[in-house]
Formats: sequence, C-alpha cells, structure tokens
Amino acid sequence: MNLAILALSTSVLFAQAPSQADDDLAEQVRLAKRDVDSGEYAKASQRLAQLVEAGHFQSQDLRSEAYRLLGISLILQQPPRPEEAKNAFREVLLVDPDTELDPFYVPQRVVDFFDQEKKELEPQLAPIRAQKRAERDVRRKQLEAEAAKRREEEQQRRIRSLQPNVERRVIQREFWVSLLPFGGAVDAAIHFKPETQLQDKLLVPPAPGAPTGSLHPEERRAPRHAKAEPVTASYEGAP
Repeated sequence: MNLAILALSTSVLFAQAPSQADDDLAEQVRLAKRDVDSGEYAKASQRLAQLVEAGHFQSQDLRSEAYRLLGISLILQQPPRPEEAKNAFREVLLVDPDTELDPFYVPQRVVDFFDQEKKELEPQLAPIRAQKRAERDVRRKQLEAEAAKRREEEQQRRIRSLQPNVERRVIQREFWVSLLPFGGAVDAAIHFKPETQLQDKLLVPPAPGAPTGSLHPEERRAPRHAKAEPVTASYEGAP
C-alpha cells in the first residue's frame, strides 16, 4: 500500500516538473529582457548564455526568444562579441527564416547585423522557408475544410428545423371482414383495399401564448364539444 502511494506521488511530481521548469525558464527570459531594456547587456548575455547552454526549453518560441535577446545583448555590450551573436541569431533563423527585428525596438546597427547574417545564411534558409510555407498551406487548407464542414452541418440543421412535421394517417382493413354476411361480400371483395391513406396532417407548432393541443386547421374550426374519433383501426363492412 505504501509502495503504491509512493509510486503515485512520484508520478504526480514528474508530471508537475515540466510545467514548473517552463515557468522558471520563462521568468529567466523575462528578467533577461528587462536587463536588455535597461541597458545591462553584459548581465543579460550572462543570464541567457546559461539558459541556452542548459537547453531545457520545452517551448520553441521561448527558446527562439532567448537566442534573439542573447544576440542583441552580445552586439550591444562593450566590447561587442559579434561571432557569438552570429551563432545566436543563426539559431533564431534556422527555426524561422522569416524572423525580422523591429527597428522601433531594436537599435538599427543590431538590425543591420541581423539582416546581414540572414543574407549569408540564405542558402540554408531557403529550403527551410519553403518547407514551413508548405506546412502553413496544408494547415490553412485543413482549417478551411473544417470550417466548410461546420458550415455545411449547420446549414443541414437549419433545413431540418424548417421542414414541416407531417402526420401520415392510414386506415387498415382485414379481408376476412368483407366476407361476413349482410356486408355486400362480393362487391366488398372486388373493391377490397388493404389500406387507405388519408390526407397528410400538418402538425403546426403552437404560437407563443396559444393553448396547447392539436392545431390542425379542421380541428381548430370544430366545435368545442366535438371529439375526434381514432381512425387508425377502423374496418369497413363490419356490423
């Protein structure tokens, strides 16, 4: 019993560990961004270098953000470390070749350095870019097909909801009844029909506030004391 509890506790601990690790990494990246924004580039690069060296990122976006900030801090610190910055930016571009740095937030000399690195890596980036675009196109087509299927299902539901509810009434007869005496047996046998289909009865839902019950037009015009007789099992020619 104790072993079972221990095993369960261990499994829960390992299940929670990745989430806690992701939160810790995200917090470290956030602190590094704060250092970059405040001009403490050396401090930011030291923090980020430790993170990327450990390589425990569960999220690809978080990993790319760490390398992006690392490259920026390596270029802006004194003295700059351009070769290490190239390696950091290379990791960003190999994941997403269409990544760009916004000059509104990043100094222009860092943007120029990044764009130059992208240009030099273009032979490696071109097939990656083509593959990612193909994947995006496939995903887009899947989403469009799913959306079209949902629209078709919704349209079918609307059509079914608008279709009238019709009650089909049929009088069934037994042939042996036509052979009874005083029933015109010969004529009844000649003209015998096993069933007769009556006019379909449209079942109209009651209007808001209207009394419940049958709303067939003929029944609405009938006197209050009239009572409809069942017609589902009548026999012609019976005494």
